[in-house]
Order: sequence, then C-alpha cells, then structure tokens
Amino acid sequence: MRIDGITIRRLHINDASLLKEAGVFSGSRASIENIIRKFISDSSYLAYMLEKDGVSQAFALLSPFGLSKDSYILDLYRSEDCPCKDILDKVLYHVLIKKQIHKVSLVIRVDDKVLEEAALSLGMIQDAVLVDEISLGNNKFVDAGLFYITLSEFRGYNVGFVAFQRGVVCVYGTEDYVDRLMVYHYGDAPTDYLTVKVASRLELLDDDNKFIPKNSSNYYDLDNSFLPQEVEKAVDELGEYFRKDRDEFDINIRFNDCTDFQESVWNALRSVPYGATLSYEDIARKISSSKEEAKKLTRAVGAACADNPIPILVPCHRVIGKDGKLVGYSLGLDIKDFLLQHESVFMTLL
Repeated sequence: MRIDGITIRRLHINDASLLKEAGVFSGSRASIENIIRKFISDSSYLAYMLEKDGVSQAFALLSPFGLSKDSYILDLYRSEDCPCKDILDKVLYHVLIKKQIHKVSLVIRVDDKVLEEAALSLGMIQDAVLVDEISLGNNKFVDAGLFYITLSEFRGYNVGFVAFQRGVVCVYGTEDYVDRLMVYHYGDAPTDYLTVKVASRLELLDDDNKFIPKNSSNYYDLDNSFLPQEVEKAVDELGEYFRKDRDEFDINIRFNDCTDFQESVWNALRSVPYGATLSYEDIARKISSSKEEAKKLTRAVGAACADNPIPILVPCHRVIGKDGKLVGYSLGLDIKDFLLQHESVFMTLL
C-alpha cells in the first residue's frame, strides 16, 4: 500500500540490510535476519516495512494483546530522521481501517516526545505509566507511557454522519481531504466495518445494526471531536446544505484509484452550478474537443457518474437524461429526486 509517498508492505528477510543501513537495527545482518525470521514465521505477528520515497524509515511490529483477537500492541522501530507522524498515521490506517483491527496500543518512552506528540495528534490516549518498562542495558531502565486507540476514535481517517430528510449521509476522509460519501435510508444496515463501529459507538444503530428512525434525538448534538478536520468541515457544510443555508461546498476532495477519464468527468461535475441540471452529453462536451466526440463519450460519461465516489459534494445528481428524465444514481433515484427538488425550492426562495 502506498499513500502520500509512504509505502507500507510486509516484512521480508532481505530487508535486514535495509534496516541496518537506515539505523533502525544495529548488529550483524545475520542477527537482524534471525529477528525478522522469528516474526514472519509466526502468523500471530503482523510485521511491516515502511518506506518514504523509496528510503527505509521504520519497522512496525504488531503482536496480539490481551484476550481479544482484534487488539494488538505496536512496537515502532524507526530511523533517526523518520517522519514520525506520517509513518505512525500510515501504520494505524493500515491496521485499523484496512485490516479492521479494533484496538492498537503503543508503548512510548517517557523521553520520546516526538512519538508522543505524533500519537496524541492522531487521537491516541494515554492509558497508563509503565515503570521501568524499557531496558537501556547495563541494568538501566526507563519508564514508558502506554497509549491506545480504537478504530472508532482514529483521527487519521474516520467517518462523520449527517441526518437529513431521507436518510443519513456518511462522509469519509482525513485531516486533509474527503475521499468517499455514502447515503443510507433510515432502517438500512451499513455494510462496512468502520461505519458500523462508529455509528454503533454514537448509538445511531438499533439492535439489528440498522440506522435508527428519522428524528431520533441521537442524530442531534453528535460528538464529532474524534473527526479529522476536513471530515468535520464537510459534516458542518452538509448540515448547512440540508438546512438550505448553503448552496456550494468548500471541501478538499481526493479521487483515489480512478482513471484519468473518470477524474476529468468528476471534475466537470463540480462545475455544474447549484439548482441547474445538465445532460450526460453536456458533460461530455465539457471534456471533449468536438460535438462528434462528445456523442461517442456520452455512455462512458454515464458510467463515470455512476462510479462517482463522492456524490452530493461532487454533484452527479445534477446530471439527467437528455429528455429531462431522472436516469441512474448510485444513491437511488428517490435521493436524486429529493436533492433536485431541494435545490430547486431553495433557488425559488432566493
């Protein structure tokens, strides 16, 4: 996995020389290989190599912690010039979000203020002080802090919720960008692990893990203190949008794992003004050099609109059939109809 210039991958025996060269481990290559061999031969460990722009920066080892099968303790061995927050962020993102581990704990030396600051900035909470926890050799020891984080409290990546007339909007992203948006009707069951965990903690789900009914008090005054900055901003702006207090968004978005063509379509969608509608051919014309080419691209534009990962913020609901009919919408035609009616009423009031 590669994110923002940082690659995280499984550890291999031949990484011994890279770790030694980076100063992550000292000793002979053979001794480092023996350490690695121990970790990769035991399936209970998760061992990862982290590199930034092709340079080895850290080694992350996660081992089972306590009685829970989805709780791990993290040991982070890093080079002297390691970008600490970025590395820790990617490790936590990988194990919490991608591996769907519920809780990660981290032991930090009391004098390691850089790692402590990085941990706190990502939402980790100090759980205990461990006396004489880390050996310095020669019969000397140093205290350490035990920090932890659960998936639903991770500020590196998380989901926020906005209740509106037809259902619940789920907004996903980081401190810097939003990269996904989903809408569930009241009574629907969310399908992904992160949404279930966070919505459950906020008491937005019933005993069957379905979203509680419309107008339930739990949807109001939600604790959003755990949300990454850009997600919290998107939640606020979407709330204003549904209250008819906003007609445009100022949110940083990121399109992941898409083709150049898809990105060009999605960027064109962002230029469709509030309260207006265009056809798929109109969008095709925005990204093509001639009417003939646009006609050939119309079907592909429709497919790209259907694959839009950030609906509403990237307003594919404003694209309709050439005959004026509502056609295709990943969130459902009833949601598309509601959004268009919502915007048209707002424009009439203006």
